[in-house]
Amino acid sequence: MSGLLSAVGFRIRKHVGISISASGFIELVYVDKKSKKVLAYAAGNIKYNSAIREIIDYDEFAEVVQDLFNEAGLDPRECTVTLNIPNVHFGIEDIEDSASEQYLIEDIQTNLEDLYIFKRNEPVISKCVMERVMGRSNRSVIYGAVQQKASDEIVRRFDTIIEAELVRIDTSYSSMLKAIQFCDRFEQYVRKGQRTQIILVSSNSCCSFYLEGNILVSLKEEILAVKSYSSDEVYSAISKIATESINNNKPTKLLIISETDEVNSELVARGIPFDGGVDYLNKNLNASDQFIDISPNSSSIDENMISYLTIEAVGAAVSDYDDYPLNINFIQGDKALPKMVEVGEYEIEILRFAVFVVFVAILAGALVGFLSGFVMTQIKNSQKDTIKSLETQKNDIFKRKEKAEGNQTENIFPVLTRIVDNNKNVIEVYAALGECTPESIYINKFVANEKGGIGIQGEAKTSESVQEFIKGLKVKNDDLMVTK
Repeated sequence: MSGLLSAVGFRIRKHVGISISASGFIELVYVDKKSKKVLAYAAGNIKYNSAIREIIDYDEFAEVVQDLFNEAGLDPRECTVTLNIPNVHFGIEDIEDSASEQYLIEDIQTNLEDLYIFKRNEPVISKCVMERVMGRSNRSVIYGAVQQKASDEIVRRFDTIIEAELVRIDTSYSSMLKAIQFCDRFEQYVRKGQRTQIILVSSNSCCSFYLEGNILVSLKEEILAVKSYSSDEVYSAISKIATESINNNKPTKLLIISETDEVNSELVARGIPFDGGVDYLNKNLNASDQFIDISPNSSSIDENMISYLTIEAVGAAVSDYDDYPLNINFIQGDKALPKMVEVGEYEIEILRFAVFVVFVAILAGALVGFLSGFVMTQIKNSQKDTIKSLETQKNDIFKRKEKAEGNQTENIFPVLTRIVDNNKNVIEVYAALGECTPESIYINKFVANEKGGIGIQGEAKTSESVQEFIKGLKVKNDDLMVTK
């Protein structure tokens, strides 16, 4: 199946998550997004300096990652990767609608100037403007920063040694929130209208997150060197941080997560005065249950290691599952995740060569200069005949291919048929983008779901160019609705 798909320009890909903790613990996880079960997991250790938040030996890191792929039974050349690194700096700012992009960048840079880590290293900044929460006049900007040198070294190792396609470098906090939104175990905490306080305890910090629905509204990180204090002192400090957050935010639910062996989240929960619903999870030696199921077909998973699976590792593995409210990427240029189409049990990446094979007529007539995963075309009355002609050509192609390869084409034929039939609306909007995007508009994300919904994200230099862009889309597609 894989070989035949490759022959016509399609490629089965797996999106895996790799997560590094401040202790140097490193995990690789692959999750089946439909069943929401772990299919592959491997873990090991690297040398990591938690004081300066850097990997000590990048070549060793690359070798360990290669070993993890091997242990998990995955070919890195067939995988895309989201990599979590320990939080270096993660912040939140309230902004007014009138605040300019330049003002926002300068404000973030000012906040970073006093951090010792960035006195010796230039930062890479990634930010995300959150939706306005009901009852609040301002919107929030969530931002993170890591050392540019570290980001560059990681990308270089993936390109030259590991050979998997690294599409995102994320922060552990951001990925944790993605996992909470993905896993059924936490569904109650991200429902619309729900107010949830999350307390995350690690070996060197205690962080408090306040969510309204699935929107992060506030966060506060306190340095807490757990091993430097007595047990009573640690529990007292965590209780104080949690109580202060509860009093400020008035949540209806409280979730406590411990990722260090020195802290039992159940004991923390008992010591916090709170009248709402309280839940806790231990991801340490005290772990008694899993927050995500393990596939019974996962023969390569070491049962002794799976108890160490962290929430943020799962968040990295499912970062391509949804258009999450919080998206951070420290790769310069913000690589977009490949365009994937789910057909049955497969996740198929659409390559340009596949587009050429399947959409030859459209490519020739409508898409000069198109550089995306699908070929764009305008669909109006005259294009209905084009699609009909295309399907005729497609059938002819596969009749000839069937003669050469026998019955093998029976597996791929329905795959291509479904891709053509289910994505006509996507093709139409792509066509409009190709012709109507001004030079001052940068499209960096295009999301299409199985219900026909389409989302476009990007950046613009001026508000006038946005107006021109929207006007052009409306001209090309009368049915298109544009919302802010």
